[in-house]
Amino acid sequence: MLGSLGTLLLVSAVGANSNAHGYYYLEGGGYVAGTVVMDNGSGLSIRVRDTNETKRFVYADFTPRTQYKLRALAISPEEGPEHIELGDFSLELGLHREAARHFRQAARLSPLVLQAASDGLHRVEILKAQSSLDSASRFLETGQLMAAQELLVTLSEHEESSIAARAIALMDSFPAVTRSKPYFVEEAYPAFARVRKYLERAKEKNRDGLLHTRSSSRAQRDFRSAAKDIRRALKLLDKIRASDGKERVFEHAVADMEQSLLDLYATTALNRCSLHMIQQSFRQALTALNEALAFDQTNALLLEARTRVEEAVSNSSGSVVLGPL
Repeated sequence: MLGSLGTLLLVSAVGANSNAHGYYYLEGGGYVAGTVVMDNGSGLSIRVRDTNETKRFVYADFTPRTQYKLRALAISPEEGPEHIELGDFSLELGLHREAARHFRQAARLSPLVLQAASDGLHRVEILKAQSSLDSASRFLETGQLMAAQELLVTLSEHEESSIAARAIALMDSFPAVTRSKPYFVEEAYPAFARVRKYLERAKEKNRDGLLHTRSSSRAQRDFRSAAKDIRRALKLLDKIRASDGKERVFEHAVADMEQSLLDLYATTALNRCSLHMIQQSFRQALTALNEALAFDQTNALLLEARTRVEEAVSNSSGSVVLGPL
């Protein structure tokens, strides 16, 4: 796995100061910059920073992570039952890591909610197991039998009988799958080999950039070149997906390749951003992050980094104007 400069350098460059004005990201794209003046748990009012106008929204207007952020600000951090409620809310949003953290915090704070916290953690584990089953199924469909087997052997002994039963059923399907499924996307779509080539070249450029950080201009050239290859690969992958037919024979293979490209794009953007932050080139850092977010708007690392950079911009200049995602 490629390393990233992002986390370490962003923390040292931005610091821990919080901004009085928040950024609240909309589900349909863009954001609202301002201060929450009313929040009743389902709807809220925000005083917009640029116009000083107060606008009303409902929670569903915002991305899952913004909804979580809003709800987290409203709870008392020392009340166990409120952490249980926030854990349940996080599960509804699909934020499993956050849910587990709040259930554990609730158990530490209040013995009265131990059972509720235990039930919540059990639900988190079930959802994680179901996600692993889905991954194993994708591995099977794309011919990655060893990877599938590693997951399924563990899941076949899961305490939840439905999880174990599905894992065993998938293991029993190994011979039939090997006979009936086409695995090699390149045989049907030679362009997939070009996508893989772009991915490997982008990895090499990232490694070069990490080696050349003493020369920031050279490192930035390497990272920009990696980002360009990733964008080319994503566009080519879209064409392959559009040509895959109604059966979507290679749907999982294409999806897995797309995720690998998006993960590498996030790493590349964080590395570019970190170099800009060292030089206090905040707007260039935002540009690098927003370019990657245009392809993966829900990436948690990119969103967290952008929040930190926006705080740095606001703290240094008092205002910031950002383009659309």
